[in-house]
Amino acid sequence: MISGEVTPLSHGEFLQDFAEKVGEATTARLFAMQLEVTPSDTDSILATALTSLIKARQRGVDARLALDMRYVRQTTRVNNRDFPNWWPMLSAEEREIRATNAASTASWLTKLYEADAIDNLGPRKQSAADATLSRVLTSMHLAQHWATTHQKGGVILSDKPGISSTTITTGNLTTSDVETMNNLAVKLDGPRGLHMGEFVTRLLTPNARLRSAGGHIWQESFGDWVTLIHDYNNVGDPARLPFIHVMAEKLINPERNEYVIDGQLGTAKPECIVYTSQYLPDGKLAVMLNRAQANGSTVVVPRQPNDDYRNKAFPYNLLVQASSIRSKSGVDFPARNTPSHIKSLVVKYDDNTAAILFGSDNYLTHLQKVVRNEELAILMRISPDSAEQVESYDAYIASMQAMGEISSDIHRQLQIDR
Repeated sequence: MISGEVTPLSHGEFLQDFAEKVGEATTARLFAMQLEVTPSDTDSILATALTSLIKARQRGVDARLALDMRYVRQTTRVNNRDFPNWWPMLSAEEREIRATNAASTASWLTKLYEADAIDNLGPRKQSAADATLSRVLTSMHLAQHWATTHQKGGVILSDKPGISSTTITTGNLTTSDVETMNNLAVKLDGPRGLHMGEFVTRLLTPNARLRSAGGHIWQESFGDWVTLIHDYNNVGDPARLPFIHVMAEKLINPERNEYVIDGQLGTAKPECIVYTSQYLPDGKLAVMLNRAQANGSTVVVPRQPNDDYRNKAFPYNLLVQASSIRSKSGVDFPARNTPSHIKSLVVKYDDNTAAILFGSDNYLTHLQKVVRNEELAILMRISPDSAEQVESYDAYIASMQAMGEISSDIHRQLQIDR
């Protein structure tokens, strides 16, 4: 068994851990799509993490913040929502919030630039070298302008034992992501965390030479129970779904998995599926979740609180109204009490195994055919025979319950029998 812990954290706990460890690092990376610090946010854990990164950089640590600066400069967070800076706001209060948040964030960006601690990680494109002209032209449409570098997390690399780690989180580097929304992180320690961190650091280099496959799938060694999945823009191959989406399909319906390990064509059946995203599922994943419910699985899709903008505001309300599974099956759509930014797929199977797919992807099937964000996700396959795997899995679903993402009954259904 490969050594190394896999631990769920809140987004705030991740930032606290980063702030405490960055001073002992030789290399450190903090990465997100969005940076937004409110004027009152002067001593929070977000401000502490940014200050610690700047101080580490000033002491000579290779510490950097990787952002999609185009997105950061073109949008501003107002409460829980990012608005394009050209978006008209009728409320004087919201206009004031946007102006003060933009000014406060600009001040932090100045500090980070002065410390030479920012990498502008704009969207990278899949190589079109093997594509026909028609496929390239099909990929190059105006909507591609909205593709972003969407992955979120942090890397600490150190020569000191017990310091190196890689963390994938669902939260951006914003005050609201820390204070008013549910966000979850998964931290990987030990040799796996070190080696994954070295790989992710290479991915985050602005001029990195990425493979032409449209993404990467990384494991510490073949057959490891933890897999890192990286997707990026689909220019040149517009019909290809992201690797993360394809993996989600295989978890929901294992018969879609092309690998046959033991010569048997039968597959395990999902007993309980929990799909969490900030949006309701659409397209293919919606159909598959509906079918799983019809075939006897318990399927739960938590939705945002009733007063959340993703239930009311255009264009998000169209997804709610158009979701093809709400009116066709017994899928449970419990309303959350707290706005959530968690993106996760948890599946418990009838052979007492389980799987977790966790990361930055919102699982919007239709949109991802048009605009391909750059994403990172972790796949964890859980065997009841591994105490390490079951312990990490139990901690993960316990965190989901503690945050109100799942009920005690669903938590019980997800548990692995020992």
